[in-house]
Amino acid sequence: MASDATHDPLSIAYYCTGHGLGHATRSIEVCKHLVERGHSVTVITAAPARVFLREVPSARFLLRKAVLDAGSKQLDPFTVDVKGSLEDYYNTAVVRRDEMLAAEVQWLQSNNFDLVVSDVVPLACTAAAMAGVPAVCVSNFSWDFIYSEYLTTQRRTEFKRLVWQIAQDYSNAALLLRLPGYVPMPAFTAIEDVPLVVRHARKFPAQVREELGLPLDAKLAVLIHGGHKAELRVTEDFLPPGWVCVACNGGRPLSPDTPLPPNFRLAPADVYTPDLVAACDCVIGKIGYGTVSEVLAHGVPLVFVRRDFFNEEPFLRKMLELHGAAVEMKRRDFLEGHWGPYLQRACSLNVRYNEPTNGAEVVAARLEQVARGDAATAPKPNPMTRLRDTVVFGYLMATPKHGRVDVPDWYVNGADPNRRLGSFRNLADVAGSTPGASLDPLLKDWRVIEGDSRVLPHMPDTVAFLQLLRQLDSPHAEEQRGSGGGSDSSSTAGAAAADGAEAAAEMELPEFRAARGLFRWDDELVVTRAPGRLDVMGGIADYSGSLVLQMPIAEACHVALQRHPLAKQQVWKHIKARHDKLGGPRPALRVVSLHADDTNRAPTFDIDLDDLYEPDGSPIPYSSLRAYCKKDPASSWGAYVAGCLLVLAREKGVAYPDGISILVASDVPEGKGASSSAALEVAVMTALAAAHDCSLSSRELAILCQKAENLVVGAPCGVMDQLTSSLGDAGQLLALLCQPAEVQGTTPIPPQVRFWGIDSGIRHSNGGSDYTSVRVGTFMGLKLISEAARRLQRNSSSMHDSSGSGSGRNTSSNPGSSSVAAALTAAVSPLHKDAHVEQQQQQQQGDSNSGRASIDNSRSMCAFGGYLANISPSQYKELFESQLPSHLQGSDFLNLYGPHLDSVTSIDLSVNYALREPTSHPVHENFRVNSFRALLAAADALGDAATAAVVGGGGEARQRHGSVGQDSRPGSSSGAELPPPAAAAAAGAGVSHGGHNARSSMEDLLGMQQLALEHAAATTQQQQHAPGSSGNSWPESSSSSSNGAQQQQQQQQVRLVHVDEQPPAALLGPLETLGELMFQSHASYSACGLGSDGTNRLVNIVREHMLDARKAGCAPALYGAKITGGGCGGTVCVLGLAGSAGQAAVDAVVKQYQAETGYTPFVFAGSSVGAARFGHLRLIRRK
Repeated sequence: MASDATHDPLSIAYYCTGHGLGHATRSIEVCKHLVERGHSVTVITAAPARVFLREVPSARFLLRKAVLDAGSKQLDPFTVDVKGSLEDYYNTAVVRRDEMLAAEVQWLQSNNFDLVVSDVVPLACTAAAMAGVPAVCVSNFSWDFIYSEYLTTQRRTEFKRLVWQIAQDYSNAALLLRLPGYVPMPAFTAIEDVPLVVRHARKFPAQVREELGLPLDAKLAVLIHGGHKAELRVTEDFLPPGWVCVACNGGRPLSPDTPLPPNFRLAPADVYTPDLVAACDCVIGKIGYGTVSEVLAHGVPLVFVRRDFFNEEPFLRKMLELHGAAVEMKRRDFLEGHWGPYLQRACSLNVRYNEPTNGAEVVAARLEQVARGDAATAPKPNPMTRLRDTVVFGYLMATPKHGRVDVPDWYVNGADPNRRLGSFRNLADVAGSTPGASLDPLLKDWRVIEGDSRVLPHMPDTVAFLQLLRQLDSPHAEEQRGSGGGSDSSSTAGAAAADGAEAAAEMELPEFRAARGLFRWDDELVVTRAPGRLDVMGGIADYSGSLVLQMPIAEACHVALQRHPLAKQQVWKHIKARHDKLGGPRPALRVVSLHADDTNRAPTFDIDLDDLYEPDGSPIPYSSLRAYCKKDPASSWGAYVAGCLLVLAREKGVAYPDGISILVASDVPEGKGASSSAALEVAVMTALAAAHDCSLSSRELAILCQKAENLVVGAPCGVMDQLTSSLGDAGQLLALLCQPAEVQGTTPIPPQVRFWGIDSGIRHSNGGSDYTSVRVGTFMGLKLISEAARRLQRNSSSMHDSSGSGSGRNTSSNPGSSSVAAALTAAVSPLHKDAHVEQQQQQQQGDSNSGRASIDNSRSMCAFGGYLANISPSQYKELFESQLPSHLQGSDFLNLYGPHLDSVTSIDLSVNYALREPTSHPVHENFRVNSFRALLAAADALGDAATAAVVGGGGEARQRHGSVGQDSRPGSSSGAELPPPAAAAAAGAGVSHGGHNARSSMEDLLGMQQLALEHAAATTQQQQHAPGSSGNSWPESSSSSSNGAQQQQQQQQVRLVHVDEQPPAALLGPLETLGELMFQSHASYSACGLGSDGTNRLVNIVREHMLDARKAGCAPALYGAKITGGGCGGTVCVLGLAGSAGQAAVDAVVKQYQAETGYTPFVFAGSSVGAARFGHLRLIRRK
């Protein structure tokens, strides 16, 4: 289209990043249309000039070579050099920033450009603003988003400033023309969506095939393998018979030392790739904008291999899947040549991209409008789009990840923002499964051989899982058996058998196709269930020996497992191809994880079970399996499952002569601090033990699961998550003394209070750099304190010897010296020898990694038994705190002190570790947890306070529910009614509402703990001596059991009570003190560097609720909140009143957070039984 003759031609500067061919090819398409409209275009880029000049041969098209950014540096075809990429950009665009900006501004002004376009060079936007020229960006991603993920593994401050600088550069752009497959880009104030900018084929497919010498009925694959120098040695058997592959590798041989087999062709360097794409049956390659746009525009499927740290990839993958164009190939199969099943799967797809592909023309016209300054078409800010992008950006980038990026499904076009990820509830509703419904139809389908089917009426999630299994065995499931797992399974109409459109949509996902062919339905299955957990108190202090209080939540992971004798084993096509090359069938592990589509991970994992053993038949080291699973990050989640198999083989001698298939369906959301990984491990380990007749105690099972996560997954977690998932009970807090795994029973949750978990939307990871660095700093502090304790003991001993030798010194002149000496004497002797001996034996029986046993032995001989939690806050403050540096370089620590005594983390020489705060946290946290537990035990005082608060309105006029216990689903326990309220012993517990310092009020809390214990004992004694009597606490009308009706009426009374009408402060003290302990714990997390904006905001909203209620003259309904688990995002635990008042307050918190961020939090409410109480079900499908 020619430009309007009434307007003068424009002069446009077009900046194009030099990273990746996709930027260049789409920029060329836009430039073509700009030139056709009569404008002059100068491209500024570091990309090869021939790419541009060959495609736009015009005098109005010029090119200037300049390096203004650095893009991403690759280590190999699948992996980014994260540190190298950041360093390259820093050295290119930060060190020389002022010089480059000045040069660009002068050049733009001297050439009188009308418009600057950037794809997507950050510096160009700021240079344009300084030169007074409008700037427009054209892209589907921005470098601040890309580099933000890199920061999760790099801690250098200048890198963090780098990302902020990039975002500020982009904010100078007047408009972003956003291409499909976009990532969140909140730096831009005005955003407009445009169609695909894509290269179109110039030749007919028949012409291309004729030039290649191929018959029209031959199968053609195009391998796009350019952009790096890595070799790929292909052989003829990479392809099925009748296939030919044309390799696009920039004209370079795939392997210089290996000639191409006859069914492979090498495309010339200047090949026009869209012609090949249009003529082929499928494309094999990596996901990038150029490849994705071309396969969609020409209706061709893409067989792709995932890459590490290419965090724009999940968004492009979602677009491919939405239009039926995606088949995922496992990296191992790509490298080893097992391509056949994936190519066959691709040929069965019906690619349907019905969206416009004229983006180049649309973009050119819009750029012209912006350059001419037409007021009617001026870019308009769109705050809601920016808000959505900001939320998703934070959701993805605020926390560390294992090279894996999650895309919230509510960000994908057409998704429901309120849909719960990975939930069975929708499926259960569709299938008609509701709590209390008759189980007769279900039991007609399944015969329970082993296990207690009486639990099922209380387990609606388990009922839904069994119904899911029934639906997988649909009449069409037979078509799927042996057809391949995940993406390589054939298409199916089996979803039509599901009840309802939603179930049908679910059943079309790749993981459901794979799951249909997973089991032999005429043989027995083992089904297990393990819940996630809510960390109420203790958190990251578990690995320092603290007491922790954990609640098993209602959400759980279900596992179905079946053994397959080799003669009956059915495997996916790519496994069969692998076995055929190895000489025949062998036992294999196949795992399908449902709801993988909600995250950027492969839905299936498989490994030959022979690979778990050395040639001599002994199990391989843990490190070998860890390295195997890390080869393909998309399937690295399989380490949680395969790790359980290896642990049982190494520690319990379990053998695996049969194949094993496992279906995983977890209702515990991932990355939200609810221990989804522990629930998976416990469910899998329980199923494996049951299927292989391996007897394990619940405690032993949890410790073995921790070993799998530590040594195979590589996540340095403590053991509290696995113990809670295994041993927890409904309506109870599990008390664990993590030295290393001492179960101290359960603490009932008083029926007047309740705990909720509110998801911040920020992803949490135990394996991330922040959690790991805090743990390393903690163990550094342990070793420094041990050294200091020994020095102090030697000094104290020498002073004592000197004073007792007749020197005439008066020891009373140094009061407390004897107690200090006694404390130090105890400190340097292990305080829990039995526990340490047990831990030492367990760990030394484990991995044979060099130095591990010696490290564990050294830790057990540390001061305070090797656990910081054994130090009292007063001892720590008086003797050790001042001797700890705030930070310490890793190299300096190793040079001065040697190993840090932690067998699951290593010290990075280049990192400057925080030391004092991570060391302080477990000392004070253990004290807080013990105080918290003692207050919960003083149930009478809590009952008085809660009753007074509810009668006081809970912040506003609400009617109290009749049932106020901790809502528990499934297998819940409502708890017994408390005795009539007695006088509170916790009087006068002054708690400040100001700054909540993690170390404040320790003496007050100690007194509160003692008072609470004394009160509990006094109340028990009073009830024993006068069973019919009661205290004279306010209000008197509720003190007598004969006035039960009056008491109930008063509790249900709806009114506001002003402060001067409320009961004495003593009755409110316990609730507020519990809340203060939680606030202090949260503040301590933040001091360690484990906070996040989202979790901090949720905690502050709870605090604001308390203050607002007091200002309104009402009692609050919420009393405390804290970040949970490993920190760095995830979930916040909230303490409040049970019943409608507390629930309404939590709903208000959720509503406010949603209004501020655009993200609707998921709320964990209720508890359930652990895996030990559930046991396992061995069942078989009835014929």
